Amino acid sequence: MIRRPEIYISAASPDLGIAVNLVRAEMLQMEATPVHVDNYPAQWASAWSLMEHHISKCDAMIHLAGSCFGPEPANRPTAEPRRSYAQLEYAMARSLGKKVFTVVCDADFPSLSHPPEQEEAVTLQHSHQERLVRHNGAEIRVQDMEALRAIVRRLKGWIDETRQQLAQSPAPPPAQASPQLPPATSVTAGTELFIKPPPTRHTPPWHVPQPAPNFVGRTLEKESIQQALKSSHRVSVTGSRGIGKSSLIAASLAQIAPGPDAPGAYPGGVFRYNFHEAQGHYSALATILTQAGLGDIPDTKHEAAVKQLLSKPDVCLILEGAEVAENLGRLLQLAGPAHLVVEALEPFVLPGVPTVTVHPLSLEDGAFCLYRSRLDKEPSREAVAAVPEPELAGVGATGNFPAAATSGAATAYANSTSHSLPQFNDPVWQEIAGRMGAHPLILELTAQHLASEQIVPSSYLARLRRDGIDFLETIASEQKNVPWILAQCAQSFSGLDAAALPAWYALSLHAPTPAPTLSIATAMGVRPSEVEEPLQHLTRRGFLTEQEVPGAEPGTKEKAWTLTSVGLAEAARLQWEWRDPIQQHSIFDPRSVYQRWRDWVLTYLRQCWKTRSVVGGTERYQVLEPHLHALLRAIERNEGISSPNLLAALRWLSALHRLLGRFASAQPLSERLLSLSQSLYGPEHPETLSSMNNLATLHYRKGDLGAAEPLYRHTLQLREKILGPDHPDTLSSKNNMANVLADRQDVNGAETLYRASYEGRVRILGPEHQDTLVSAKNLANLLLDKGEFNLAEPLYRSTLEAQLRVLGSLHPDTAMTSYNYARLCVQLRRPQEAVTLAQHAVTTARQIFPEGHPHRQRYEQLLSRLVPESPGKN
Repeated sequence: MIRRPEIYISAASPDLGIAVNLVRAEMLQMEATPVHVDNYPAQWASAWSLMEHHISKCDAMIHLAGSCFGPEPANRPTAEPRRSYAQLEYAMARSLGKKVFTVVCDADFPSLSHPPEQEEAVTLQHSHQERLVRHNGAEIRVQDMEALRAIVRRLKGWIDETRQQLAQSPAPPPAQASPQLPPATSVTAGTELFIKPPPTRHTPPWHVPQPAPNFVGRTLEKESIQQALKSSHRVSVTGSRGIGKSSLIAASLAQIAPGPDAPGAYPGGVFRYNFHEAQGHYSALATILTQAGLGDIPDTKHEAAVKQLLSKPDVCLILEGAEVAENLGRLLQLAGPAHLVVEALEPFVLPGVPTVTVHPLSLEDGAFCLYRSRLDKEPSREAVAAVPEPELAGVGATGNFPAAATSGAATAYANSTSHSLPQFNDPVWQEIAGRMGAHPLILELTAQHLASEQIVPSSYLARLRRDGIDFLETIASEQKNVPWILAQCAQSFSGLDAAALPAWYALSLHAPTPAPTLSIATAMGVRPSEVEEPLQHLTRRGFLTEQEVPGAEPGTKEKAWTLTSVGLAEAARLQWEWRDPIQQHSIFDPRSVYQRWRDWVLTYLRQCWKTRSVVGGTERYQVLEPHLHALLRAIERNEGISSPNLLAALRWLSALHRLLGRFASAQPLSERLLSLSQSLYGPEHPETLSSMNNLATLHYRKGDLGAAEPLYRHTLQLREKILGPDHPDTLSSKNNMANVLADRQDVNGAETLYRASYEGRVRILGPEHQDTLVSAKNLANLLLDKGEFNLAEPLYRSTLEAQLRVLGSLHPDTAMTSYNYARLCVQLRRPQEAVTLAQHAVTTARQIFPEGHPHRQRYEQLLSRLVPESPGKN
């Protein structure tokens, strides 16, 4: 078989993942083999070595350079410049003398959203792009997917020429997993190899995975597997645990080889080995020979016998759990021309072998699967009406599941899947499927749960909306759940490293929220470095995914971990099983883990709010929102509804909703916060006054001055009485009351309070304290509105300079001051300064506020007036 040219695709996956998929598809169309690796080791030396291993085997590289710098390895040598993984791939290809085709994706190129990067990283990536353009010409720049597709298609001539050259060269040996593997022993076929001749078989050995009883859809993946086996004789099937890889393999082979009585493409038989049962090379050889009826062959001749057995293309070998195999490359050498299907957890890369990644089901197929599993019958194909509102009355919007669960990977995949069955559009079943991540194993367990308890689907959905994954735990605690349902997907639970269990328990408290490494380590009471290996262990087992979230400082990123669908189900079982620490597991005390986790979350949020910093932008708080809902429920469950910790959690959660402009959902939280404060501490306690102030602030942000003014006024009076006129909280109340007076056009009353607040804060807190800068900004705004421009201008200038020093450019207060200073410059007829300041406000707002936020809209409107051709939105 003629080897196809292998082309390595180099790109920063955080923003060019879609572009990589396009290039991969075009390569396959032009009969080239695309190779893309996005899971290099974290350490520089290991990553560099593995890059050399992968890239040296390829015939060329396509290097895509977007605006994102992307991840970079740690512990780089002192002499080495700072480079991302993608830039290192480019450097490696050049050092190996490989042909490199470069493409520079402009800022307008459609890309995936990713967290803001450090200024140095952005500068380095921009310099890299410019360097590529200087060396290769402006024609390598692309602005959209069609331009990228056109550039890639220009490579067809080179690919055809390379294929002809490869056809004239000696055929290379079968793909190897490691370049250091020794060659397989040469064996002459013949009966002398065996102790006894192979038994005569009327039907071939047939060891195909058991097909799932409710397998649906997957048309595209089945076709991809069959095409790969036809063209390459080999295919790698990857995906998360329980996603249906084995069922997909069974369904794919059933179409080309229905069974031992009608073997189709495999009259020599189908053999199967699962490395999860035993990871050793010789265990695999012995099992394969036993399946072939050759179990009596001496151990010393196992390799030769397997090589002979797999010496024809009418045999198929299925290898499951390849990611844990000890010597996979050796076995691949023996496979010869036999068809080979390798199943592994994602990410897994087998050089030179086409990979089919198994995604969650589409929502329609997931709903169909759920319905059929629940009732053991085909659903009606008639159109189904939406869920009647009374059935779901009073149910929360999202519960503990992120909105992306119903609109992310599953929906995206649905758009690209051609269904083998009519679409099933029942909205109740579809939403349940979406909230379960459209994950086949979880859908099967859910169906069993619904059937065993005879639960009405709409009622089940209502509780899912309200309680999220905690619903499973609540049912378990009420002894209404069937623990064996969860236990069915916990077969690998017993194989977990004991050190990973506390980490997993700590992570389970976060529900589906990405949990930073520091929070898990804090909950366990250890250093962050000590949890890295347990977390990696859980990731390898398919329970977690690793990602990056905005870090503790603006523009930075940190590692975080999220439970997969299987991990969520097993976490519910874990919490149910370990509810009482005196039970069979005594590795740790879950109560202590919970308390440390709770304290860490509260401390972190207190620090964030103390500086009023939107750490890493609003995205950070959006990432934390399910985390806070989980904290709220955990405190209620473990400490009761009158806990002071519940008060703190309510405060941060209501503040988060207020910050994001979700005033309607913030109001019941703020009202509950005030009621709880009054019952715990009394009507005049500082905590109660703080809760009253927060509720007044919410009304003020909503524009309801009638509700805000009496609360602000009452809070100010009590604080002056109890705390004194110069207490920081009293000064804050003066500032807030001045805001209301200013909006009511009582400029004299407002100016008196603004000056009292500003001067008191300068005296008590210092001139550059954040609260002092808030008062300075507000006083300057009032002077601007009064038309006292010459008094406002130096106050704006000094405030903005201090904010940039203290808060940084990515802060809402800095953006607000830039916006108002721009308004002043318009009045002072300094248009260029106004444009610069407005541009800064808009740029910052687009990074820290979601689209549609009132502040962001206001800044964009000003900029569009100053520069009419500027876009009002992204």
